[in-house]
Amino acid sequence: HRHVSKGLHFWSENYGDQSSTSTVSNFAAALRQTFSDSRILCVGITQACFEGAMYSFVFMWTPAVSSRDLNSTPPFGLIFSTFMLCSMAGSQCFSICIKKGFSPEYILKVTLIVSAISLSLGPVDSIIGTNWQYPGFLLFEV
Repeated sequence: HRHVSKGLHFWSENYGDQSSTSTVSNFAAALRQTFSDSRILCVGITQACFEGAMYSFVFMWTPAVSSRDLNSTPPFGLIFSTFMLCSMAGSQCFSICIKKGFSPEYILKVTLIVSAISLSLGPVDSIIGTNWQYPGFLLFEV
């Protein structure tokens, strides 16, 4: 308790750069920098597309899993737990790949290809009637 009150008293707030530049001019400078370097633009577009797919997945996995059998409720807790387990496995895979000397660029390329394949298993599953949707979702989480 004593340390918290000392911290609050002696620790000054960091308000960032208080120069006279406005937020609008900072935003304009960031846009100029983004569009002047095609690599930055490419990374930004790639990130936006991947995040869009991820957010779509986050909102749509429950209806996708539920549409299988309308007479029963899927074990949502178990499914979500396996998603979190796969997410942790993916994090460990990334660490191992970095330690093995794979470049982040190579890992990104593989990740994007595997993600595209894994998310395409759902539509393929609904067309040909296999059970590849859930394994595809798990692979996407890795």
